Amino acid sequence: MLLYVFRHGIAEPGGVDTLDADRPLSSLGIERTLAAAHGLARFADRPNVILTSDKDRARQTAGILGDLFDLLPQTVPQLA
Repeated sequence: MLLYVFRHGIAEPGGVDTLDADRPLSSLGIERTLAAAHGLARFADRPNVILTSDKDRARQTAGILGDLFDLLPQTVPQLA
């Protein structure tokens, strides 16, 4: 079994009224995540599953990977 751990991309800065879990990826975070995901796809086989926490930036990152590997990410709140 192979396990790849893919960290979420750069998130928008938090504010006084913003919960950490609600911070989305920044535009730079999206750009770098796309580049890293394409790099991963060059050497990694299609995974059987993509698991993500329920934090916004983690779900967005998993979505980018899911689009690339044609998989629907599964949210696992315990990963947060």
